[in-house]
Amino acid sequence: MAPKPPYQPSLLRLLHGGTALVVIAMWLNGLVIYGHYDGRGFNLPWPNAIDLFSIHEALATLLLPVASGLILYSFTIGNWRLRHPANAAMLLILALPSLSGLGMHRRWLVEKQLDHWVYHLHLLGWILLALGLGWHLLGALSRGGSGLIGSMLEVRLRANDRPLDWPAQVTTWLKHRH
Repeated sequence: MAPKPPYQPSLLRLLHGGTALVVIAMWLNGLVIYGHYDGRGFNLPWPNAIDLFSIHEALATLLLPVASGLILYSFTIGNWRLRHPANAAMLLILALPSLSGLGMHRRWLVEKQLDHWVYHLHLLGWILLALGLGWHLLGALSRGGSGLIGSMLEVRLRANDRPLDWPAQVTTWLKHRH
């Protein structure tokens, strides 16, 4: 009989899932931008009427509060999860494309100015993020199998783990942290 999958706190699932969805959307949007404007490796025609850069910037604006919440959760209530190197690495790796993205200029790609070091750092960050995601998923599979991964996708809530319970959870953590 397979072991029962663990219950993941709803706040963790919300922050983790939100961050994952935004990062995946940004990564896919970034691939389209790369394929359309850079084109080294593959070329992707795309209608110029769709402002890919504005979509990327809007997703980045959404990523900031969601990922910040996940990082705050990870270094406080969920800090024991950081003992797994892949979990800690994902948070660190996420900083590279996020911070290098702040120094990017859309005109570089539009004008085919592909030699800026910040652009190369941004590309490296997205490659490392993809590799880190693989490591993160393999680590989760090795620790808890598909049950652990499935527990992060669970939508069911326990009676004491609803959004109104989150402030009490934080207060309890603050009282009992060591």
